[in-house]
Amino acid sequence: KKVSAERNITYTFTETGISFLTLIVTDTVTGLEYGQRFQVNVANTFLKGWLLLSENDGSSSISYIDGRTFEASENIYAKLFPEDPLGGQPVRLRESCIAKSDQITVIQNGGSVTLDGSTFRKVAALSQEFIGGEYPSEQGGFKVSDVIYTHRGPDMVLSEGGLLYDRVNEKGLTSSSAKFQSSMFSTEPFIHISGDYRITRFTYPGANSYYQLMFDDKHKRWIAYYLTNMIPSNIPIFGKGYDDDAVFDWCNGMDQSVELIYAQTHDESSRNQGLVNIFRNGAKYYYNDASMSLNTTNYKVTVNSSLQREFASAYPLDNESVYLLPRKNSSFDSNQHLFFSIGRKLYFYHAATDTYYLYRDFSAGEDSPAGNIIDIEENDTGRQMGVATTDGHIFICDIDIKKLNGIRQANIDPSDNDNGLVLAHIKTKSGRIIDLIYKFGTAKEIQK
Repeated sequence: KKVSAERNITYTFTETGISFLTLIVTDTVTGLEYGQRFQVNVANTFLKGWLLLSENDGSSSISYIDGRTFEASENIYAKLFPEDPLGGQPVRLRESCIAKSDQITVIQNGGSVTLDGSTFRKVAALSQEFIGGEYPSEQGGFKVSDVIYTHRGPDMVLSEGGLLYDRVNEKGLTSSSAKFQSSMFSTEPFIHISGDYRITRFTYPGANSYYQLMFDDKHKRWIAYYLTNMIPSNIPIFGKGYDDDAVFDWCNGMDQSVELIYAQTHDESSRNQGLVNIFRNGAKYYYNDASMSLNTTNYKVTVNSSLQREFASAYPLDNESVYLLPRKNSSFDSNQHLFFSIGRKLYFYHAATDTYYLYRDFSAGEDSPAGNIIDIEENDTGRQMGVATTDGHIFICDIDIKKLNGIRQANIDPSDNDNGLVLAHIKTKSGRIIDLIYKFGTAKEIQK
């Protein structure tokens, strides 16, 4: 096809790879044409960085922020594919990676879709990845709540009804021969050995672990899915290896009044990992940190220890508060810093000393956001954090352990807007922010 007839060519490629072009010059006197053939190697400029999901008048949009330069490409999908709308009623973003590439799933009540992570071109509607090409039937109707892509083979779709629908890929995603969509999601819910369940939360699915943690809100307990690219073995109800009645028992089930607000794993290995929970019971919040191990002979998980204390009693946490436990940087292993938001203020909790610190008040200074913090996510190194507000502001922040120690030791004043903690401030115009993720680009990066 004809690319341009202008002297200075501007053209946007929508796919990576090698393209062959021919430059044709016409002699205006004789009318003769001369051609020169050449090739252009189009590389992926969207490999690693921040992905932002926004909503404007019900329509979804995606923006990309380069992880190195912090340069923003707003509404990138619409610019590349103006004739094929992304969809509407956005919920969240999820990433799936293999050895050299990735895919992005846009969960939308208006129709979830999977995109090529290099080009953002649509790969398939999520419904087409189920056996028969349609979503399962559920009482009250089927809606996608979440999707998780693990690195050892299984993927899972979570419905709003709390049921899991899984598939087991032919290869673990870190395998050099792994392929996307190598199997289809089942239309029958996953059956857990303990009986019925209602899943509401997962921990980080890319960790180097043999088991994926899932919170069963119906019975107020954690259960697990064994990760293998063969038929998965069932992991029974967790065993308690400690005796402390003052700690919430999320192995056998907590009281129905207890709510799980946030959870994340840390210090993961194939069999062992730690788990931090934030629980709420009435008006009080609780920090809970436990260690657990998997016996690969009988597939039993034992919770070896569980520490619990009241959390942030002097801070007005509410339903809009968001949390982040950085786990990509080994400096945080056994030295946890748990970030949490209140309105436009961001704090962190230093678990080892049971102390709290202001990280930054984003309402202070020029060009400050009017909206509250809606999401916080770490990057691939765990040394930077993206902070998103509802009205389109993105702050890329430095969370290197030296900076946090500087705040703790009063060498850095968090109220000083020129303290170097904010590396970039991007103001987007794509609508109300719904979700923020870090795009890792490859399985090697997401598995850390």
